[in-house]
Amino acid sequence: EEEEEEDDDEEEEEVEVDESVAGEVPGAAAEDRSPDAVRPKLVASDYGTNTPTSKGVRRVSLEAKGTWANIKRIKAKVHRELLGANNAGDLRKVVSGHTHVCTTCWRRLVVTRDWQRAGAFITTVPNAHNRKYHADTDEGKESQGRVDASGQRKTGALLFAGSSSAGAPPPPPSMASFYVPPAEKALAFAARFYIYGKGHVSKETFDDPEFRGMLQAYYEAGGGVGKAPVLTTKGLKAWVDAEYDVFRSFARFSIEHLLEYSMGYPPGQGLHDCVTLDNKEKYMSSGYEFIPPDLSRNLVVCTGMRKINGGDDATGVAMLDTSFIDVFAHTYKQCSNQTVADCAALGVATLMGHDRDPCYMHQTDKIPRSMCGDLVRSRMGRKVNPFPEGVRLMDRFHRGAVHFSYGTRFTELKEFGALVVGGMTSARPQVDLNTTRVAARQSLVRSMVRLNKGLELYAVRNQSPWKLEREDWDTGCEFLALFDIAGEVSTLVQTEQHFTAALIFPLAERMVEAYRGGAFKVVDWQSVAASPALPLVDKSGASFSAVGKEALKRAQLEGERRFCGNVTEELTGAPVELTRRDKQAMLLDLRTVNCSHIEGRGALRRESKALLKGCYVAYALCAFKFIEDKKSAEVAKEAAGKKSAIKAVAKALGKKRKTPVAGGAGGTPAGGS
Repeated sequence: EEEEEEDDDEEEEEVEVDESVAGEVPGAAAEDRSPDAVRPKLVASDYGTNTPTSKGVRRVSLEAKGTWANIKRIKAKVHRELLGANNAGDLRKVVSGHTHVCTTCWRRLVVTRDWQRAGAFITTVPNAHNRKYHADTDEGKESQGRVDASGQRKTGALLFAGSSSAGAPPPPPSMASFYVPPAEKALAFAARFYIYGKGHVSKETFDDPEFRGMLQAYYEAGGGVGKAPVLTTKGLKAWVDAEYDVFRSFARFSIEHLLEYSMGYPPGQGLHDCVTLDNKEKYMSSGYEFIPPDLSRNLVVCTGMRKINGGDDATGVAMLDTSFIDVFAHTYKQCSNQTVADCAALGVATLMGHDRDPCYMHQTDKIPRSMCGDLVRSRMGRKVNPFPEGVRLMDRFHRGAVHFSYGTRFTELKEFGALVVGGMTSARPQVDLNTTRVAARQSLVRSMVRLNKGLELYAVRNQSPWKLEREDWDTGCEFLALFDIAGEVSTLVQTEQHFTAALIFPLAERMVEAYRGGAFKVVDWQSVAASPALPLVDKSGASFSAVGKEALKRAQLEGERRFCGNVTEELTGAPVELTRRDKQAMLLDLRTVNCSHIEGRGALRRESKALLKGCYVAYALCAFKFIEDKKSAEVAKEAAGKKSAIKAVAKALGKKRKTPVAGGAGGTPAGGS
């Protein structure tokens, strides 16, 4: 078994466990029962040696060694553990008390047992104790050494397996010179199956008898003899940690390469966001976006998804540093020259000394969400801009789509569709299961509009409570037209893999102008047939339904609040604002380098050029310091080398002087001085 192997240096009743899985054995995390509490010393009669004294044992050790040199079995019943019944009804669960005591610090431990081996104690908890509290002792050092060696073996096996990235080349031929035992290789690929498998793989899979039987059969079919190497649930964590070490190795190599290329200037952009789960626990995710030296594309690396205590900006800054130091061995500011986050977290960028750049994926997504009533603002617990009419309409579309997710209802709907002149699409209604992206709401309305004639017949025949009336279809098509305007930008920023900073301003400007325009492309729902191309008609905003007009005003206002600096609840007609990043990017991106989209705005051109010039000056100063520091480091290294060489020569000469030489008195060569 991966997690268990007997140590010949231990007594017969004790079981040595692979320490790479320390903490995975039940009870290991609660070894002291009172965290870090040092209990009173026990007298010698309260505890004993671990040497077996019963007849028939394989060997008797007169001296406690290794793990058990300072970890002793408690003998006194008043201090000893009390066993209770487990779920199976066996007296194997420690209800109170402790099993062992450390005679160095007198902490008491609850050491787990291997009940398949007559209750022999497992060394996982004692070893973890020695590593934590007695790291400077021989026992602690030996235990840590075994853990490190085990981790290095696992990391080597996973490194041999190659990259998990799609389209990545196979391991280089040089890897063939490294010997990886077949069993280690098998366990490495089992771990990769758990980490990177396309389907969800449960940890319990590895303990499933059917799964193990399948692996054993494959093993024997391939010529294997004996028991197949199988990764266990307890051993899995160590392999996942080893794969994470491989990831960090490549991440640190990459950042050093980038810093060398950028001459010390922070070469990428930091990303972060927080989420509060249903259990009220808050987690912070962080990422790093950079462009490789060949300028081929954007690359994004997840640097952490960590539990965070508190939601203030200072806590966020500390967590970003923790994540980046762990992954890159550099602080967040050493890696990132700017920060992108949700609008609610822009204070983190301020504390980092970065511009307050909002995430455009959030910005564009929230305009149509506000338009249809999904997003409202609140002050002091009261909604400022509720839109119950929009919520009711979207709910009716939703209930209609959900209705056809069960039984043979959609088959019946298609039968009604066969009666429609011009036909009806056979595509199902798209239920808006995704609650975080407004594209799901857009797809819901579009799919229902394509089925509107069949839905009308079905609802009349079955007296459906979700039946959409004529004004509902009119307003729904107006909603769809407003969804489509923002959809162009939100789709780009969510799916584009190349640089987008320079494109945001012209696209946002076009989006805001489209919402402010007088005419809109609205689906003529009465003319919809089987064709996937929906018939469109021009419709002025003034001719929208009452609910449609309110939705249009909400879209215009949210667009101004997100892109034009409007902080009120009224329309101002303000122009789209640019961030410092937007202004510099449009001068550098080849798609906007002529700046035709700001034709006639000379002041904006001059400001953008001045910003770019200032950025290059800052970069030049950083590069100069980087070059000077490298020169200083080389000079210091050369001086240290000379100093070391002088010491070596002096040491050699000193030895030579002390060596007796035949000749004159005092060891001086005859005839010499």
